[in-house]
Amino acid sequence: MKKFLNFIVSFIFPLSCVGCNRKDVIVCKNCLRTIPLLLSQECPRCRKVMRGGEFCPECVSAPDKFMVDTLVVCSRYDKNGLLKKLIERFKYKFSKELSVSLGEILLSGAREFLNVPADSVVIPVPLHRKRFKYRGFNQAGEIAKALDGTWKISTTALKRVIYTPPQAHLNKEGRIKNLKDAFRVSSGMEAKLAGRTVILVDDVCTTGSTLNECAKVLRETGVVRIVALVLARGDRH
Repeated sequence: MKKFLNFIVSFIFPLSCVGCNRKDVIVCKNCLRTIPLLLSQECPRCRKVMRGGEFCPECVSAPDKFMVDTLVVCSRYDKNGLLKKLIERFKYKFSKELSVSLGEILLSGAREFLNVPADSVVIPVPLHRKRFKYRGFNQAGEIAKALDGTWKISTTALKRVIYTPPQAHLNKEGRIKNLKDAFRVSSGMEAKLAGRTVILVDDVCTTGSTLNECAKVLRETGVVRIVALVLARGDRH
């Protein structure tokens, strides 16, 4: 039945490239090549150019700095850019098949800037079970699969225990309040994470509130370093 319904949908709404409208493909290789990878990174707090995504000297001791050590961003999140269109289609139109292409961008963008130990643990930012059931997949978990084989991935180490409204339309203060106590490290994972480096993966970072709340609970387990890795970073509200 599901295959039949998919056939009907594809017949009524033929598949075409998000970038160039080429038929029978959701995004073509030529369009994917036009998505530029960043050649340098920024301070997570003030966005001053810092090659590895570390905090600049002025922000490293700021009381409101992120709980992550570095933030690696793969590409720009231009308003009308192809990457933004792909991410929105991936998340909001449930186009899970885009996970492979987006995962390739994540891996390619990270290669030059991820200098972490071989025993580092990749942890995707989790979805609450209600949103997971609605979407059918965790977008962060799907793109994080591109890192499998280089580092160990744990999709169960971190849980989202409070169902919260979407962050997209909230300002920075609203995002922080919205996420308070929303995450928890899974029982039994504390010992496995202690002394390790964690690569915390999400699709998009804006104010950093989600990454920050995840990092807070990971720090409590004795994680020694947290590298946040995202496809793109949006403008602040």
